[in-house]
Amino acid sequence: MSQNAITVSSLNYYYPDKKALENITIQIPKGEITALVGPNGAGKSTLMRCLAGLDSPFSGEISICGIDIINNPRQGHSKLGYLSDDFGLYEELTVKDVLEYMAGCHELPIKDSVDTVIKRLKIESVQDKKCGALSRGWKQRVGIAMAVIHMPEVLILDEPASGLDPEARSELSTILKDLQKEGMTILVSSHILSELEEYSTAMLVLRDGKIKDHITLEQQKALTSISSVHIGLSSPVTPAQKIHLENLSQDKKISVTENRHTVTIQHKNEPEQLNILLKSLLDENIPVCSFTPSQSTLQTLYLEIAQTDKNQDK
Repeated sequence: MSQNAITVSSLNYYYPDKKALENITIQIPKGEITALVGPNGAGKSTLMRCLAGLDSPFSGEISICGIDIINNPRQGHSKLGYLSDDFGLYEELTVKDVLEYMAGCHELPIKDSVDTVIKRLKIESVQDKKCGALSRGWKQRVGIAMAVIHMPEVLILDEPASGLDPEARSELSTILKDLQKEGMTILVSSHILSELEEYSTAMLVLRDGKIKDHITLEQQKALTSISSVHIGLSSPVTPAQKIHLENLSQDKKISVTENRHTVTIQHKNEPEQLNILLKSLLDENIPVCSFTPSQSTLQTLYLEIAQTDKNQDK
């Protein structure tokens, strides 16, 4: 049995005036939360609609949990949930009414399914309110409840954090991590990379309709053996201290700020090696007041990929 929840092979999609997706080939393992990132117009929403079986590609293959979504969309929809960035709710219906309607569409036991999803998404306090009276955050939560009421194996979310306040974004992060723990595979797009950092386990970079990179974040961290260490000093670095720091740096170079109170060196990022580095600084009586190894974030990884892509286009 395949360990991939989503498999895409040689996918192409055209609009009348442009090629929106070009030769997309990806595999997303079960249980991952994959961040789909890229600039506006990169093809993210088009790719998601194709994965959800709502748009038919010009060519290629899409498998959702082993089901050919292009030729068997209804069967595929039993395995996936999808929430678009501009989803709508029946504003005159209550939350419970909407969820009962969705349960009926999926031919589920209505009461049990609705009660279960209300508890899962923690929307008991608004279940009897009309959807039109809800805040953006509550509407987003109800939208996710609609998408997962049938317990899909795959959940696709297009810009779910758009318009949410910080508290609602934090709650969304908790919801997605809880759904992952229950075994759900999630593909989520967002322009808010710091928010994606909270819950993503992988990043899929799409630019100009092409896949530029597909990174598992834990593997990327393991591969990044060298990091920048920012060392704050209580007094300006002296020439002798500068020489010592250069000898400690992995590339024998250091970066010193204009006031000479902050030094950046390249060093191995293993905890033991960082501990040895700090001891060496203190043994040399270097007046360390802060010691900060930089961490590779989703944003820095994305910007590195984007910059590399731009340089290749020149």
